[in-house]
Amino acid sequence: MQVECRTATGRNINFCGHGLLSAARYWHDHSLAMNALLMGGRHYDYVEESGVGWMASDAIPLVQGPAPEWTEQVFGQCAAASALAGGDGDYLVLEWPENSDIAQLPRPGAQLADHTKRAVIVSCMTRGSASLAGEDIQLRYFAPQHGVEEDVATGSAMRVLASYWQARGLGEQLQGLQRSSQGGWLLSRITDDKVWVGGIARPQESAA
Repeated sequence: MQVECRTATGRNINFCGHGLLSAARYWHDHSLAMNALLMGGRHYDYVEESGVGWMASDAIPLVQGPAPEWTEQVFGQCAAASALAGGDGDYLVLEWPENSDIAQLPRPGAQLADHTKRAVIVSCMTRGSASLAGEDIQLRYFAPQHGVEEDVATGSAMRVLASYWQARGLGEQLQGLQRSSQGGWLLSRITDDKVWVGGIARPQESAA
């Protein structure tokens, strides 16, 4: 089954984990078993376990380094570390200190394009009372350069963070809470050379 996802401005999304999981859930609910979906010319394996849908993709290469100086100008405080993921138009991971309240960071808006072409994934490790729902990490996703001021739940970001936080010592399985206005709950696991992103897609109730 082929799936296409687009931004609000009509830009095609090469990998949309949220869209893939939602499409697989839809077809599952309509009695069509899915074990793979096609998006952007690539096949993604799909399995469902205990009501959770899991989509597999190749791990994305990461190059870790110090945080760019402009993060203080854009977010009001400087990130602690960063990593480049994929090509020039892919992702920039910005790590905030452990237990930071990243929900309070301002949206970067159009000024982000002055500093990078990449979508920005902000994330921090959470422990103890800072963990709101038992999550290991929190995240936010900004891509105003591509028509997405801030995304609600971003499977592609969780794919990147699975590899990023494994390299930072958090292991091969993660639970992530996306601190968007609506909130999103995302799972990941790494097996061999595959990164699996998991979530529960629920159909929206139709208006009466």
